[in-house]
Amino acid sequence: MARGVRGSGVRTSREQETHDATDVHDDEVILFEESGPLPNIPARAGYDQRWVRVATKEGDDARNIARAAQRGWKPRPVESVPKAYQWLTSKREGIGGVIGTHDNILMERHEGISEKVNAINKKRRRDLESAVKNNIFRENVGGSHAGISHNTETSATVERGRPVRIADD
Repeated sequence: MARGVRGSGVRTSREQETHDATDVHDDEVILFEESGPLPNIPARAGYDQRWVRVATKEGDDARNIARAAQRGWKPRPVESVPKAYQWLTSKREGIGGVIGTHDNILMERHEGISEKVNAINKKRRRDLESAVKNNIFRENVGGSHAGISHNTETSATVERGRPVRIADD
């Protein structure tokens, strides 16, 4: 007896009927988008996340994992990831079950920690920029070959030499 809808003349295989009867849940469907080799898993509310390298060609990269942990990053719990991505679960020695792929694991930290770290980094950049500007000014003040306009709050510029003479043809 032929499978399919009676009287329609359309025949379907048992495999097709089984496939069509399979439930698809929205939380299991991943929309395709080019994101590179690492999946673009949405972050949880209130957290920042990133992929952290845990291994190189030479072996485990314990130093990189420790550095990330010192900066407040923790492996994202497997149960907090949408079902569609839980197949990426793997076991890492010393860490346990994590979401990982391509020698990277998914780590997260609270947004409050990220804000503090960003403020510290911003201050370090400002201090370094100010030190460089002050050093340029100190090294070049009074030199006959340098003209400097100095303002540590906004910018510092250095001009050297004299204008180039263009020969007439």
